[in-house]
Parts: sequence; C-alpha cells; structure tokens
Amino acid sequence: MSGQETKSKYKDTVILPETPFPMRGDLAKREPEILARWDESRLYERILAARAGAPLFVLHDGPPYSNGHLHYGHILNKILKDIIVKSRTMAGFRAPYVPGWDTHGLPIELAVERDPAIRDRRQTMTSAELRQHCRDFALRFVDIQRKEFQRLGVLGDWAQPYLTLDPSYEGAIARALATFARGGYLYRGKKPVVWCPRDKTALAEFEIEYQDHSSPSVYVKMPLIDDAWRSKLDARLEGKRLALVIWTTTPWTLPANLAIVAHPALTYVALPNPRELDLLLLQVVPPEPDHGPARKAEQALTALVERVRERGVTAEARVVEARDPAGVIVGTIRQDLVDFIAMTTRGAGGIARTMLGSVATAVVRASEVPVFLVTPHVPIPLSFATAD
Repeated sequence: MSGQETKSKYKDTVILPETPFPMRGDLAKREPEILARWDESRLYERILAARAGAPLFVLHDGPPYSNGHLHYGHILNKILKDIIVKSRTMAGFRAPYVPGWDTHGLPIELAVERDPAIRDRRQTMTSAELRQHCRDFALRFVDIQRKEFQRLGVLGDWAQPYLTLDPSYEGAIARALATFARGGYLYRGKKPVVWCPRDKTALAEFEIEYQDHSSPSVYVKMPLIDDAWRSKLDARLEGKRLALVIWTTTPWTLPANLAIVAHPALTYVALPNPRELDLLLLQVVPPEPDHGPARKAEQALTALVERVRERGVTAEARVVEARDPAGVIVGTIRQDLVDFIAMTTRGAGGIARTMLGSVATAVVRASEVPVFLVTPHVPIPLSFATAD
C-alpha cells in the first residue's frame, strides 16, 4: 500500500465537525463584503425602525476637521463612540448617530496653503478666492473621511451628515444666538484674542503653543485714585497721597492692570515711603497664626484623658510643644492611659487601636483626626497631627 493511499485511508476514519467559517480570516477581503451587505440591507435604518418606540439616547459627537486623511486619533475616537452607540442600542434604546464635520477654521486654511498649486499664488489671491479653495478642499475631504469612517464599521446616517458650512447649520447657530440675546444672556466683556501675524487670523485657545519664559518678580506701588477712596479710610489719611503695594511674578501683565483688589476682612497699615516722603504705602498686616488645629487636637487629647479618669484609671497627658502652621503637637502620655486604651478599645466608640510589637497606635475621632503614636512601657514624647 502506498503512502498516499494510507493517508487517505486514515483521513476517512476521523470524524471532524463541519463549519461554514473559512479557515483563514482574510479580513482585508471579507470586511468590505460585510460592510457592503450592511449597506445593501440598510442595516442602520432597520435598527432605528426596530427601536422606533424605544427611549431616545443621543450621542453628541464633536466633529473632526475635514483637513486630511484619518489618523489614529480619529480611529480611536470614532470606534469608542461607535461602541457607546451600539451598546445603547443593544440595551434597548433608540440611538441614532448623525456624524458631522467642522469645515471652518485654521487647520483647513493651513492645509490649503500647503498645496503647491496655491502656495505660490497665496499672496495674490483675494479673500473670496481663498475661502472658495478652502470650501472645495473641506468638502473633498468630507467624502474621503466618510469612506474611511465607514470602513471602520461605524454605523450612522452617513448620507446626511451635518456640516458647519451648511447654510441651515449656520442659520441654526444664528437663531440660537438670537435666543440667548432675547433672554439677556449676552454681555460685553474683555477677553484677550491672540492674533497670528503669519496666518493673519485670530487663534483659538487650543491653537496657541506657549514657550517657557522666566519673568522677574517685582513690587509695584499702585496709586489710589482720590475719588475712589476718599471718606472710606481713616480720617488721618485725608489729603495724603496713598498707594497700594502689590507683588507680581508676571510683570508683563501690568499694562493691562485695571484695579487692585483689597480684602474687606484684612487690616491695612499706612507706612511712609523712604523714597517719596509725601507718599504713604498701604500694606496688609499679616494675620496672627492660626492655632485652631493645634487647639482642637489638644482638646481631643484632654477629652480622652477625662474619659479614662471616669473609669477610675489614673491618667494624665500634657502638651509640651505646639508647632504651627503645620498643626503638629508634641506631648507626653502616661503608661496607665496606654493600658486603658489597650484594654477598652474594642467597642469603645470613637477610639481605635492597633498593636505593632511594643508600639500602640490610638486614633481619636474628633472633628479633626489626631493620630497618637506611643510606646506602652515608658512615657515618651507623643506626636500627632490633625488632618481635615
């Protein structure tokens, strides 16, 4: 019997499962076939029809710029959003997805200017001509990106996307702005707008790249305007030249400075200026250090000692040093107080204790949380800090 006959004989004796799935994935070929079946069967429209009476879920998708082919950022963004829409659909919602494109802005202008056919003629082109080139460029890449997004398997109303250059979209923006105006929600203010001299256009915040810059810190005397402070300060300052002293690490903002803010709860003192004897400088008197956390921690320790004494156990504790502003207190504690903690922490509300070798840790629950670290054999310095 030949080897070929033997091989065929053994093959016929093995029962293998049968499946219509191909042995190879061959996704580059099969994925377009799957997408074509979805399109021919109008899968997206059928899904919406099946969910016609279901609760509505709308994903508001921020549009990408139509200024070039897709990159990995587009791919990650769109696939994650598609997962959300499809998962909501499978959860029983009607989840329509309307894709869109931002067809305005500097990214499109820059992409158009990089075109060799336009770059050499840019300086001689009118604004209307440049805008028309930008419009044509944007619409061309809307079609390109639409095909690339569909190739990712993203379901949506690709035949009717929204475009920011569409007159109906621009009209909706105008109507929304009018609604805000009628409601009194518009106001006039001041905001810096960065202008790009190379591109001759205003820049959005995300289009600005800042370089690291070191500026000197300066003290500046800011004269008080007479009419603004007259009769509001101490009578002894009437008729005097006054100035508030400020400190800034951004001196380049001083030309745009309009006012100095004074704190109504702080105390200011008038000091003579050694360089200008007729000028008094107003400075803030530093407030007293806040011993609040230290006092609260001391009160918590005292309350703990009193509770121990109520049980008939001799105990004492004292604060020997307080360091602010960290709110750290150093104190001493007696052996019998530690024994009491070790014996009565179970079920004693407000006190917790753990034993690590010869070290006992007791935590007193107060409005702030002092943490006690003590050794149960000898009185040692007790350090605990308060925390919010």
